[in-house]
Amino acid sequence: RPSRRPTRRPTQPSKRPSRRPSRQPSKRPSRRPTPRPSFALIETSHPVQLSFKNVPSSYTLSNGDRMEIMEIVQETLKNNLDDSLDLIEVAYAGDGNSKRMESFPLIITVRGTADASDFALAYIMEALENNLKDMERKCKSLNPNEFRNIILSIGPYEPYDGSSATSSRPGTGSGSGNGFGSGNGFGSGNGFG
Repeated sequence: RPSRRPTRRPTQPSKRPSRRPSRQPSKRPSRRPTPRPSFALIETSHPVQLSFKNVPSSYTLSNGDRMEIMEIVQETLKNNLDDSLDLIEVAYAGDGNSKRMESFPLIITVRGTADASDFALAYIMEALENNLKDMERKCKSLNPNEFRNIILSIGPYEPYDGSSATSSRPGTGSGSGNGFGSGNGFGSGNGFG
């Protein structure tokens, strides 16, 4: 008899590995807001002196002329000061009872960032010096008889600490105050001292 071939048992289908429970994707850590650099504004006050030559010895400085000259300075700075600074106040720092005008001391207060304030006096001087002839022309028009031959110059000076001053703030008219405000005076890095 022919030998029987061994019957093959049907093979069991291989079991597929069971799927692992899916993991929830981990949440990314939320980004912290990047701190913005601080641009705090500070006020600084700077002494600037106008000098008038060829003023008749008979002329006495009136309060009206004093205020008009301060307004000329204020207008010049408002229109020509560097954009990084805001003009806060122009104050007369001389003796309010003095009737002489050869020396016309001012305290000019501005506001800006710390970087801009380091160069504030330089910016003030630049704005005034570049418009000196226009300021001189306006001063002559105040009193053509007395001021027709004046020559105007400008420079920094050492203020007398503690003196009173008449001030003029942009947009607020005139008033009284000490004109010194807060700040570092000449500042650092301004090239004037």
